[in-house]
Amino acid sequence: MNPSGSRFPSNQVVTLTATPEVNQDFLGWTGDVSGTSANLTIELAQSKVITANFTERPRLLLGPCLGGWREDGFQFTLTGQLGARYRIEQSSELMNWSTLASFTNTYGIWQATDLSAIAGGTRFYRAVKEP
Repeated sequence: MNPSGSRFPSNQVVTLTATPEVNQDFLGWTGDVSGTSANLTIELAQSKVITANFTERPRLLLGPCLGGWREDGFQFTLTGQLGARYRIEQSSELMNWSTLASFTNTYGIWQATDLSAIAGGTRFYRAVKEP
């Protein structure tokens, strides 16, 4: 908030900036204002309640300890919100996606192997948080 504070003179112009934490996205403003731009400028003629809303992005991890090619397929690890429901999708061309797995992230981290990946070819993966 610029200028910062909790009390302002009437008609004071204040700029709010929504800054997401690592692995979060800004969704938008709710309350006495709305919008999806991370920067919001308002004139305070009266008290207002404004909320910045964020969501957490899941992360798919690869590498020697957390995933990669195995004899039985391609292994990956998802870290995300504890208790959230996720869907892992795969694609060979980034246009058409099919569900590989759906699960509830009970422990905060989830690991799986794409057994169909042993057939070779290019594969892309993404994690989608379900409502």
